[in-house]
Amino acid sequence: MTETRSNYFALPRYSADSDEVMTRADWEEAATRIEERAAYDDGTSNAALPATLLKPGRYTRQDLTDGYAIHRRSASAWEWIGGTIAPVRVRYRAAAPGDTVLSVDQGADASTKLTVTGAGDVTTTGAYAGAYGMIAADGEAVDAAVRGRLYVRTKADGERGVVLRPHGAGAGYMLAAEDTGGSIVTTLDSVGRLQQRSFSAFGGATIPTTQTVAVAPTNADDSVNGLLVHGWGDSVTPAIANKPVLRVREIASGNDLLVAAKNSLVLGRTGWTGAVIDLKAPTINLTGAAVATSLASGPLTTFGNAPAVVTSSLASITSPVTNMYALLTTDLVWYRYTGAVWAAMMPMNGGTTNATRHEARYAQTVALNVPSTANAFTTIAYAADVECSDVSPSGPGSGSGQYDLFTLNRGGRWTISAAGGYSGSSNGVSGTRRVLMISDTNDGPTAKFLAGNSAWPAAGHAAQLNASVTRRFPAGQTIRVLTFQDVGQTLALVTDREGGYVTFAWEGS
Repeated sequence: MTETRSNYFALPRYSADSDEVMTRADWEEAATRIEERAAYDDGTSNAALPATLLKPGRYTRQDLTDGYAIHRRSASAWEWIGGTIAPVRVRYRAAAPGDTVLSVDQGADASTKLTVTGAGDVTTTGAYAGAYGMIAADGEAVDAAVRGRLYVRTKADGERGVVLRPHGAGAGYMLAAEDTGGSIVTTLDSVGRLQQRSFSAFGGATIPTTQTVAVAPTNADDSVNGLLVHGWGDSVTPAIANKPVLRVREIASGNDLLVAAKNSLVLGRTGWTGAVIDLKAPTINLTGAAVATSLASGPLTTFGNAPAVVTSSLASITSPVTNMYALLTTDLVWYRYTGAVWAAMMPMNGGTTNATRHEARYAQTVALNVPSTANAFTTIAYAADVECSDVSPSGPGSGSGQYDLFTLNRGGRWTISAAGGYSGSSNGVSGTRRVLMISDTNDGPTAKFLAGNSAWPAAGHAAQLNASVTRRFPAGQTIRVLTFQDVGQTLALVTDREGGYVTFAWEGS
């Protein structure tokens, strides 16, 4: 369109060509030019607008790609000149609480993505992401330093704050917390199982650094428990009434180390090689406790109001307390810890092996002709009848199973008994002696007689002699049984297991 001014009029004339006559064609051409320029703003992006026919400074547009900002056309490009011209406050009023006042969908997918009702309920099928994400009660300050990035507060009784519900059994974690490196430390899965992968503290406990869980009461009095585990009551079906309420297991083997139930408490397990259970206290009271019949199980009990344990190795009790007792299963002996060493106290009856028996018996099985002397003793030899590890037999006849010297391997209180029977004399002499002695060594100036018995039978009569001593002996003590007679002829000491013997019984320390 051409603009010209005449000499007669102050206002310009407009024509689409040079003839200065406004024809229908001129108007149609002008309208087309105006329509073209208006159509350049297609509402998508600046790059989509043609640069032709756009005069600098005459055109502005609103671009949806950068928040509906305002742009002005320069000589060669669109320039940003300001923010959105949309109003900063928009109010939508619904006729009823359930009416939709705002609805957002996607052109390619006509299904609704977000709706807002007149009651303020917001429903979305997409994800929500934002720097804050605060959901606060009416009038509460939205401050991430105070309320956190997500804060929910109910407004009326009976309301739920947060509900997490999976769509199905295959759902992933309903809640997952990560550390700064992105590793998951806490999870809540779709069936409600909570897993904590870092150190945790409950109640008044501080967060531990060497234990997985720490529990402590929240106040200093006895009204609050640090940890309370409840079992089933008496009204529950007996089949489940004694199910464990607390169980501690080894990670690698899965074996139970502690099982607490209504009617039982099991601590430790069999086959626990090298394991020790230590109970340390000035006084340990166990009401109703008793030693179990299975010694290998190692139950704890009391013995003379002191703690006691059954063990197969005293060395395995790494931290014994003074006056603690232990029943050693390898020899069936009670030991007491003196504060420095384990001292043997007393044996248990019923041992069936040399190590667990503490009584020995040796019988006279070979005939012994005793010469008549004034005071010279003859040593009696015996064969093993019942042996134990507390007594070691020896002597010149050991190779043939005859022993006349016995060494006590355990110190303490011993009872030693000996018996022997003489046949009657044939020389008609009466008033002569038959003597049986228990001695610490052979006959001689240094011999120490521990016990003895003598008889003066009538001529031709037999004599039965018995001697016994109970006293303390040190370990290593040697014992012999001696005899002599002065009837004037050699007499036979009767070979009889019941009448000729020597016995040893260790009774304790």
